[in-house]
Amino acid sequence: MITRFYKSLPQHLKVASISWVSRGIFVLATLYAIKIATSLLTVNQFAIYAVIANIVNWLLLTDLGLGYSVQNFISENRASKTSYKEYVLVCLSVTYFIGIIIGICLFIFNSFFTNLLFNKILSANSIKIEELNRSYLYSNIAGLLTGIGMVSHKILYAKQKGYWPNILNAFSAIITLTLLWYFKRYDIHNLTWVLLVFFIPNIVISFFPSLFMFIDAFVNCYVDLTTELIKNIYTKVTRRGINFFVFTLSSTIVLQIDYIVMSQTVSTSEISLYNIVFKIYSAFFLVYSTLLLALWPSIAEWYANKEFNKIITYCKKYILFGIIFIVLASVAFAYKTNLILSLISNLKFKISLLTISLFAIYFSVRVWTDTYSIILLSTSKVKLLWIFTPIQAAISISLQIILSKKIGINGILCALILSFLLTVTWGLPYQVRKILK
Repeated sequence: MITRFYKSLPQHLKVASISWVSRGIFVLATLYAIKIATSLLTVNQFAIYAVIANIVNWLLLTDLGLGYSVQNFISENRASKTSYKEYVLVCLSVTYFIGIIIGICLFIFNSFFTNLLFNKILSANSIKIEELNRSYLYSNIAGLLTGIGMVSHKILYAKQKGYWPNILNAFSAIITLTLLWYFKRYDIHNLTWVLLVFFIPNIVISFFPSLFMFIDAFVNCYVDLTTELIKNIYTKVTRRGINFFVFTLSSTIVLQIDYIVMSQTVSTSEISLYNIVFKIYSAFFLVYSTLLLALWPSIAEWYANKEFNKIITYCKKYILFGIIFIVLASVAFAYKTNLILSLISNLKFKISLLTISLFAIYFSVRVWTDTYSIILLSTSKVKLLWIFTPIQAAISISLQIILSKKIGINGILCALILSFLLTVTWGLPYQVRKILK
């Protein structure tokens, strides 16, 4: 009976159901890993970990949008039942080349960025610059290799095998947890090693799969490739990739600039609290984002087949589910705040109801905007995002700097919420309705 029910599900829900289980394992392993990390690091060291982990996320932009580009080309070619191996080969070749250039830059400018980002923290704490330089460089190299490899995950999603990235992420989290448990058992308190334990497993689950895909694509289509065909594919993939890159860069500025601002404006204890609570809400949001990522290739195929009503129907259902889930999760967190914080952190924090409410509002807004963003990204209609996201980024940065100096992490959250409400919250639905008419 269960097997029959599973087979009757749409493909994106099959992917999502497997992904939920995998992400559940990932979330539990990650949250417990954070608890162990807070016992191995001081508040100041944990704040440095939080900032470096945020900076590493910027290196997920290494493919310059080519991953999303090739994901949509694969979905379109699957819908028309044509070959896509050559797209994989060209995309990965270009991404590896970009990665080499960025890697050289990381080595050259490592000390400069370490001093720029951590000057305030270093001046207030007795942390050696040499250790911080080393930690920052090693973490960035790991992040770079992960950013290159993440193209493989997008390829898997396009092939309706989106459960594999989630299974691999769960595997990575278990490795991290196991190593941190080993550190705790043998009393190893070293910032660099703790950082690497969080980042190196991601290389295993992303960069190496990308190498296997590259070899497979090369073996299967190199005979049929001509200079003209390579040039044609390169032009198509990069042209669409630029559109995605402008959007993802602006989105990253909006979503990831917070730690850079906080490193200059708030205390290390506030950075640590923000990181812990953000991870809790990210765990809540993973339930919803798993559904969205699984839906991406289906939307691309529905759009190619002009099944617009199906896209609109799923969009409405998903938004309603997502907002209700975030609200209920927030109520539960507010009711059992101390218990939940103690479960995932050995550091002692106090959090106000206002801060919890702001997190709830922010992630509810994210449910709305991320849903419409996925529709635009999966249909490659991202020109409006070119306009809105840079404006949103400018608003977000300005308000974060001003408000965080006055009201700390609540100012960061207010700035994020306002940047969404003033731009993409109304702009994205307008564009979606326009393209689905």
